[in-house]
Amino acid sequence: MSHTFSKSLSLLCLLGLLASLLGCDAAPTPPIDVSTPTVSSATPTATATAMSVPTVACTTPAVVGQLNLLPLPSVVRTPTAMLMFNGRMYVAGSRSNNIGVIENGHLSRAFSVGEGPIALVADEALGKLFVLHADMTLAMSDGQQVQATIPLTNTALASYHQEPHAIIADPQQHRIYVGIHTIRPEIAVIDAQAFTVSARIVFTGSHGIGPMALDTENHHLFFAHDDANSFNISVLDLESQQIVQKITVRNQLAAMLLYDASTHRLYSDYRDGDNYHIAVIENGKEVESLTAAIPPSNALIVGQRLYVSNLYSHTVDVVDLSTRQAVTSIPVGIQPRGLIAAATGERILVAVNGLLYAPEANRLEVIDTKRNEVVDRIPLAAQATQLIGDATRRRLYALLPSSNEVVISDGGRVLARVPLEGAPFHMALDEAAGRLYVTDFPARLLSVIDVNDGRVVARVTPLIPPDAYGEFSSRPNTIAVDPLHQHLLINGYIFPLASLNATGRYTITGSPFFDDAPPKFFLASASVPRYYGISGTGLKISHTLLAVDSDTLKRIYLNTTEPISALVLDERAQRLYATTELPGPVARTPFVLQVHDALTLNLLISLNLPTHVTALALNADTHHLFLSYWSFAGLASAADNTVDVLDTRTLGRVASLRVSAEPIAMMVLGDHVYIASSTSPDLLVVRDCALPAPPAPTATP
Repeated sequence: MSHTFSKSLSLLCLLGLLASLLGCDAAPTPPIDVSTPTVSSATPTATATAMSVPTVACTTPAVVGQLNLLPLPSVVRTPTAMLMFNGRMYVAGSRSNNIGVIENGHLSRAFSVGEGPIALVADEALGKLFVLHADMTLAMSDGQQVQATIPLTNTALASYHQEPHAIIADPQQHRIYVGIHTIRPEIAVIDAQAFTVSARIVFTGSHGIGPMALDTENHHLFFAHDDANSFNISVLDLESQQIVQKITVRNQLAAMLLYDASTHRLYSDYRDGDNYHIAVIENGKEVESLTAAIPPSNALIVGQRLYVSNLYSHTVDVVDLSTRQAVTSIPVGIQPRGLIAAATGERILVAVNGLLYAPEANRLEVIDTKRNEVVDRIPLAAQATQLIGDATRRRLYALLPSSNEVVISDGGRVLARVPLEGAPFHMALDEAAGRLYVTDFPARLLSVIDVNDGRVVARVTPLIPPDAYGEFSSRPNTIAVDPLHQHLLINGYIFPLASLNATGRYTITGSPFFDDAPPKFFLASASVPRYYGISGTGLKISHTLLAVDSDTLKRIYLNTTEPISALVLDERAQRLYATTELPGPVARTPFVLQVHDALTLNLLISLNLPTHVTALALNADTHHLFLSYWSFAGLASAADNTVDVLDTRTLGRVASLRVSAEPIAMMVLGDHVYIASSTSPDLLVVRDCALPAPPAPTATP
C-alpha cells in the first residue's frame, strides 16, 4: 500500500506531540546534493517518491507504504538468453518467467511466458519469436505476448525424464530444432508455420545432446554429444535427416558450439584436465586449438574477432581470428552468460546474473568493441541485496547490484545514487566517520563512499593473499566495521580503518569440511570484544555460526551442527539471535531461532519456527525482533512471504505481516522497518511502535 506525504517527515519530527508518536529523536540531516554522483545513462532517473506516515497512535506494527529505489516497468530475473527481433532486443528471464524488451538502452516492458524460459529463436519472415522453456514446452509470440504454446514431450517416452537442452532456428526452411535429453537423445523438428512437431530424430548410442550450430548453406546441423567412450560432434544432413559425419573432440565437451559461415569453420570448447580450450575445426578435423579461460559459457564472432564469456573469471575474452592471438580480457560482472551483438557490431551485450557467487545481479553490460571495455549497464531488476541504517544521519543505504550502485535515502525518498565499478558485493558502515565501504568481488576493489555528500572518495585494492584454495579466496567479499578497535574486516583479515593495510588474520578451525573457510557474513560488536559470523564454503550444510575474540583474533566458538541463515545482535541486552537454515536429517531440529549470550555464546533459549528465515532485524527501542520467511528448493510453507514480529523479552508474537514475494533483506531506521524483496523494485515500509510484551510461547522440547 502506498500513500502521499501530507507533511514531510522532517516537520513531523520537529513537532513535539507527533514526534512522541513517531519515535523521532531529531530532525533528519539535510538532503544530499543528488547532482554529485555520476549516473550511467542506462540507469533510469530516480523519482523522489514520498511515503505517508499515519498521524494516529500506533497500536501494532503495520505496513504503511513503499519506497521505490529504481523505477522500472517490470522485473526480469536471471537473464539467460538474448535475441534481436524486429529491431528490438529480447531477454529471457528464467526466474521471473517473462521476456524483457530492451529499447533505447532501457528495459521498456516485459511480458509473461511459460515457466523457466531458457532460450530464444526467431523467424523474422514469419514475424514470430519462439521461447523454449525448461518444462518441455515451446511458446510462439509476436514480440508482444504469447500466442500459442505446444508440448515437446515425446509421449512414447513419458515414463522417462526429458529435458530440453538446446534450440536453433532455420529461417530459410521455417524450421526449429530442439535438442532433448532423454533415455534416447533426440532432436525435435518443429514446423514454424504450422507450429507443430513435424518429426523426431532419435540417436542411439549417445548419452546426451549438447549445444548446436547451423550451416544453412549446406543444410547441415552440428550438435555435440557424448557417446560411450568419446565426446563427439555429429553433422546432421537436414534433408535426409541422417548423420553424414562424426567429428571426435578430445576429452570432455563443455558449453559452446559456434559456426562461422564466412570461413566455414566450427568452434567448440573442450576440457583437457584442468585446462579449457577452443578447437578450430575445418572440414571435419581440428586444425588448431585456442586457450580459453575456465570455462567458456558462450561465444560470438564479430568481424575477425571471437568473443567468449567466461563464468569463473568473470570476463569476456577477445581473440583475433586472423592471428589466433588473444587480444584482451574484458572484466564484466559476476557470472556472464549470453552474448549478443548490436546490428552495427560496435556494441556487444553480455547478460550477467551473479547467482553462482553473489546475490542476483540481473543486468546487461554493454561492451564497446573498439575500446574493448564496458561502457554502459542496463538494469533488469532492482533488488536491494543489502540494507544498512544510519541512525546518526537518519539515512538508509541500499546496495543494488543490478544497477551497480548504492542508493542513499532518508527513508521516504531517494536522495542520491552512487555509481560503483564492476560488481558490488557487500557493504559496511563506519557510522562515526560517515564512511561506507563496498567490496567488489571480481575486480578485487574496495570502494569508500563519503555518505555526507554521496560520492566515492577512494577505490583501493586490499591486499588479501591467496591461500590454499587459490585466487578465489583473495577476492574481497564479506566485510564489516569493528568500531571497538577501529578495524575493517574483509574475508579473514583485519585492516585498520586509518590505513587499510592488513595487520592480522584470524583462522576458523574445526569446520566440518575444512579449516579457514571464509565467512559469509559478519557482525562486529561496539561494546563486546567479539566478531560474529556465518562461516561456509558454499555448501548449505557448512554455514556454521562462529565467534572470534576481537582482542586476540582467536576463534572462541564454532557450532558445526545447525546451519545458520541469519544473525542479528542486540547490543543493549547483549544477546545474539541466530536462525537455523535446513530442516530434516541435516539439522537436529526443524527451523529454530536461537538466543545466545553475546559474550559467552551460551545458548539461552530456542524457539521453533515455521520455515526458512531469510533475514533478521532488531528494533531495540521497541524490543521487537523481525523475522522474514521464504522457503526455497521447493519447500513451500504457509508462512512464506510473511514477517513475524516477536517481543525479545518473552519471544511472544506481536504481529505477522504479509509482504512482497521473497523477502531478502531488512533493516530498522527510527521507528520504521524497511523490507527488500527479490521480486519488487520497492522497499516495503513497516511502522513499528512500543507495546506491552505478549505472553511467552508454550515451551517445546
